[in-house]
Amino acid sequence: MFLVLAVPAGAEQLNDEQLNGELLNDELLNGEHLVVLTGLPGDVEREAAYERDLARLLEILALPNARPRRLTIFTDSGSADLPAGLQAEVLRSSRENVLNLELDGRATFFVWGHGGTIGPKAVFHVRGPRIETGDLSALAEAVPASRWILFFNHSGAFARALQGPGREILASENQTVYRSSPEGLAHVLEILRGAPDLSLDQLGRRFGPRIVGWYEENHLARQEDPYLWLGDEEAVHLAALAKEEVVAEQASSAQASPAQTTPAQTTDHRDKAEAGKVAEVDPTAVWETVRPISPSDHPDHDAAVLWRSDRYILADRPAMQHETDQLIQILTEEGTVHGDVEVTYSPPDEKLTFIDLEVRRPDGTVLRLPPDSIGDLTGTALPGYRAPTRKRFAMPQVTAGSILRLHYRREWRRFPLPHVPLEITLAEGLPVLRSEVSVRVDSEQPFHSTFRFHPAVEPDVEEKPYSKIYTWRFEDLEPTPDEVLTAPASAPALLVSTFPNWNEFLGWYQRLIQHADELTPEIAAYTQELIAGADDDRARVEAIYNFVTGLRYVAIPLGVNSHRPHAAANVFANRYGDCKDKANLFNTMLGSIGIDADLVLVPRFSQAYDETPGLGFNHAISRVRLGDEILWADTTDDTAPFGLLPPGDPGRRVLVIADGVEGLTTLPQPRPEDHRLTLKSTVDLRSPGEQGAPVRMSLAAAGYPDYELRRAARGVAGRERTRPLPWAGLRPNAGVFALADQGFTPPAALGKPFEWRGEGHWAGIATGMDRQETPRVLQVQLPFLLPEEWDSALHERKAPLYLHNGYPLTFDQEITFLLEEGQSVELPEEQSGNADGVLEWRLSWSQNSQGLTARLRLVLEKGELDGDATRSFQSELRRLTAALGPRSNVWLGRPTT
Repeated sequence: MFLVLAVPAGAEQLNDEQLNGELLNDELLNGEHLVVLTGLPGDVEREAAYERDLARLLEILALPNARPRRLTIFTDSGSADLPAGLQAEVLRSSRENVLNLELDGRATFFVWGHGGTIGPKAVFHVRGPRIETGDLSALAEAVPASRWILFFNHSGAFARALQGPGREILASENQTVYRSSPEGLAHVLEILRGAPDLSLDQLGRRFGPRIVGWYEENHLARQEDPYLWLGDEEAVHLAALAKEEVVAEQASSAQASPAQTTPAQTTDHRDKAEAGKVAEVDPTAVWETVRPISPSDHPDHDAAVLWRSDRYILADRPAMQHETDQLIQILTEEGTVHGDVEVTYSPPDEKLTFIDLEVRRPDGTVLRLPPDSIGDLTGTALPGYRAPTRKRFAMPQVTAGSILRLHYRREWRRFPLPHVPLEITLAEGLPVLRSEVSVRVDSEQPFHSTFRFHPAVEPDVEEKPYSKIYTWRFEDLEPTPDEVLTAPASAPALLVSTFPNWNEFLGWYQRLIQHADELTPEIAAYTQELIAGADDDRARVEAIYNFVTGLRYVAIPLGVNSHRPHAAANVFANRYGDCKDKANLFNTMLGSIGIDADLVLVPRFSQAYDETPGLGFNHAISRVRLGDEILWADTTDDTAPFGLLPPGDPGRRVLVIADGVEGLTTLPQPRPEDHRLTLKSTVDLRSPGEQGAPVRMSLAAAGYPDYELRRAARGVAGRERTRPLPWAGLRPNAGVFALADQGFTPPAALGKPFEWRGEGHWAGIATGMDRQETPRVLQVQLPFLLPEEWDSALHERKAPLYLHNGYPLTFDQEITFLLEEGQSVELPEEQSGNADGVLEWRLSWSQNSQGLTARLRLVLEKGELDGDATRSFQSELRRLTAALGPRSNVWLGRPTT
């Protein structure tokens, strides 16, 4: 139960005439003494809701035009967090304490909480003796006038007992008693936040249409039926009044011309007088604690988060709540883009509610954007899939120096998992000066946490009657630098989970997917066609892999609303699916020919941890067992050849969905010898023309280079003469190659190793010498190819390097120069280097009767580097670049006759 009393000074001087006139028209919150009482919650959700509503009310009372002279608070715990500038006496709630409270003058009561009955009596629940209707009637009789807002089960019984001269009452019900707690208090507080000077009559007439519209918009059966009593007058049925207003509007619209009719006239049941308007408002207590910073404090950023609070409640009804409140200061004119806000969510399972959308301008004034004015933008989706919904809006009058407040709440009524795993990002694109993350769970619920890319921080733990609250506090969080060649998903994060252990998660997921791989005659027959002619099981697996991989991929991530794969029969019929759909079909087809395969959950480009069961997965692949051999197959990418784990998979800690699995398994780390490029070139220096020296080139790829070249080949299909295909990821060290012709393996031919061949001319690699006194007449540069992204890797940086999507590389190049017979050659010395096992290279030479051959071998041991390895790589790359400069040029003399 929750109770607030407002007592203005001098009220004892009022007579009956004043009570029936002045009182009924004055401001609801225009009081000097307020008493707040929170009662006994029934579970962790009510416990958190009472605290949230109390905090919201106190924030309103801290407004300059609503701040009381005296404030008394009763809570179940005997404590309360007060906004800055608001003082109060805080006591433990009990019937005795409430009845012993001394009141004088007129009073305003806000009452909400958990109501019920003891025998025939309606009661409010507090610890010890319950509060009965007669107790509140005694409080009403102790003051000359009173106003009441009642939101709880059986509030109608209390309202009828309280009705009388000089009393105004807004109750969530009258004769009908509902089993569920009403939702209306949050709407009352939202209305008062925007207009704290309302009278109770005005508040009720705004509240009625709003709450009726809310239930209709959420397609919920209404669990409250609000009424308004004004003195001895007959009670006003606010829900019926709201419907009468809608009917009147519709009748008015029917008589209006088309030009006068707007969608809002027929579809919006909310307070249309406020919708869409930006209003200047009094600053809340939150703004009083804000200390703006100087742009020079963060010269590398266009905005900064001054303060952020993330509060999570993990329970049952709703399954999860997440309330975010943050203040963002705009530091530069470029930073005004942060005033354009987009939030994505997934109704109907997820509900999104905006609470405070405000801008404090540099002059200190605060503008408020009405939360109800923001509509939904829904995308289109393929049959069987769900498109996310977005809310997109622009904050008003955002300039450099402005501070934005974005305060909203997400709720999942039914969470798709039996327990809740969460990844809480601490800092993304902006620095965060101060932040707080709290997670409230049931006292008996398992709870696990760990950090990713952030040092471990011990939480403060607060014990409540029904729950535990874990709170982490942070200061000066820097986001991951916005640099090229930085690993994905590298922002610092807190990971939490309420799954008891990995076996619990595994068992749940096995039950979830147990019928998704049912075999149909169509799938079995088609599988037999695919494997016709295959000599062994490995060849059969590859044939099925090539078919499933070639199906169209529908990008639906494995997340809150998407855990169960679609039935294999549907994916086969549609010829499309997401990662888990394709993996499930692949496993089903293998099972039809007696080959065991299991679904595998993968944290692609991220990582899963033993400490947080059930968390991290955004992808699915397959584990195939051929005797004692284990094959890992990812059928998502249609350019990934059989045997390759595509980017983001290798080295991840994964969960195999199979009996007997104990915890996580690590996918194989990529080896340099499995990811190869082999380039052979023949350059004819015997008779170079104006276009340069004729050249023939061939390139063979395996592993990740094969994958990348297939992707690039799709981009040049039909434009084969525009650019050499290898130039999509490689660049020549010297000269310019003019392409005459090229050819390559079809990208979709996954059963063939990818090869490329090209013909053209190298220009600018051979320079003639005209001086007769020297025998050196030709200087030749070596046109080796280097990975193009290595150029960007040389710059000074803060983040470790992430090269080749995390893969190692072995790159062997051989250039044969055809020379005139008898031509003299002066070769440079061989050179080599090895940077602490990160980058190894060797430049060598050989001669034969036709000419000379230059060889360059590059071995990048790993693509995902830490800080020390990044510095070693950069140092060795500079040595390699210098070695391929003038010191490696070849001098050719005049041919002998």
